[in-house]
Amino acid sequence: MDQNLFGGAPRFLTRPKAFSLSVGRDATLSCTVVGTPVPAVTWEKDKLRISTGGRFKTIEDGDVYRLTIYDLTLEDSGQYMCRAKNNVGEAYAAVTLKVGLPATLVDRAPVFT
Repeated sequence: MDQNLFGGAPRFLTRPKAFSLSVGRDATLSCTVVGTPVPAVTWEKDKLRISTGGRFKTIEDGDVYRLTIYDLTLEDSGQYMCRAKNNVGEAYAAVTLKVGLPATLVDRAPVFT
């Protein structure tokens, strides 16, 4: 992709998508960000910066930035933000992740045979 077409302040070409997952699963949030100079991208949860380590892993693959959260817990529910900043400007995209308990047999409709 020709970076000159997207010069200046950071801009999102794709934004993270909201979704719901069960406890114990892994979640990956991703976004595509461009800008010149290349922006520094960080992830936040409920306005607190997330660093790689433990159950959290951040990956940069060209213009695509990912946050993976392993072994989800109920406390991982909340608003996540991808923040991109360079010396020209700043942009951000927020998304909500909902983590719930796995469905149990009690929660399902009865099956008649």
